[in-house]
Amino acid sequence: MNHSVSARTNEPDRRLNERMECNRPAIVRLGNSKLFNCIIKDISRSGARILLPQGAWEPSYFELDYPQYGGIIAVKKIWSADGMLGVKFLNEI
Repeated sequence: MNHSVSARTNEPDRRLNERMECNRPAIVRLGNSKLFNCIIKDISRSGARILLPQGAWEPSYFELDYPQYGGIIAVKKIWSADGMLGVKFLNEI
């Protein structure tokens, strides 16, 4: 278990998988439609923290197009704050 402190809440991090900082571009998609570009700030086997463009719509379920980490990844929004979005991968990668 990861014993670091969450940057978002300043509380102990309860994630089962350690996150790695990456700061890489990705694309938010719904089906075959590209919605917008984003930046994956950090990633783990079970989720990621992404930076969205200002004012971007935040769907509850969507796909991340991220070729560096296996292509299209189906995700669920877990939290949102200050232009950042925490997502859980629907299938662990």
